[in-house]
Amino acid sequence: MDISVRPATQDRSRQSQQRVLDAGEQILADHGYDGFSIAEVSERSGVSVGSIYQRFRNKDVLFTALQDQILKRLDREQEQLFLDIQTDGLSDDAVINAAIQGMADHFQRHEALLRVMILRGATDEETRARGSQSSLALARHFETFLIDHVRDFAHENPRIATDVSFRMIYASLTRRIMSGPTFESATAIDWDRFVSEMSRACRAYLIGASPR
Repeated sequence: MDISVRPATQDRSRQSQQRVLDAGEQILADHGYDGFSIAEVSERSGVSVGSIYQRFRNKDVLFTALQDQILKRLDREQEQLFLDIQTDGLSDDAVINAAIQGMADHFQRHEALLRVMILRGATDEETRARGSQSSLALARHFETFLIDHVRDFAHENPRIATDVSFRMIYASLTRRIMSGPTFESATAIDWDRFVSEMSRACRAYLIGASPR
């Protein structure tokens, strides 16, 4: 499938194209992929349907452009997230907790758009592949941060341990975003408690931290 986008070459065209992308992103956040349509994007952006089709061949092409815009922004934020954590004077326990809390906060801030991309990726290979690249980058940032700043791992293989910890956290957060707090368990745990308990489990696994 040809998913190329006609580039905007003039300021006015670039501004119109950005209005389309911003409107499309908001519709995805508000209504998900099923509520996303060229007609609705046209109404919200103030750009005619015909003009949108001139730039974006169809709804799938527009969604691809939107996913690219969203992921570029999230990727920058993900990288900065770990650069902003001040580790001076922190114990290993606190370093790990800060990394996990930062990652969870990032997921919660972007919950609506992440849900759209995760659910769409389950049925569309191209969406899944683009999302996977972003997830792999997040894994590298998380694991590198822990390897660089945790001084005393209890696990005999810190790189395997940090990788498995990332997988557990990522899977838990994405599952929660997709299905809510009680899909696989009848016990309702609010977001903050859920993150706290998940961090507690990972800290015990990584450094043998005493539960608290």
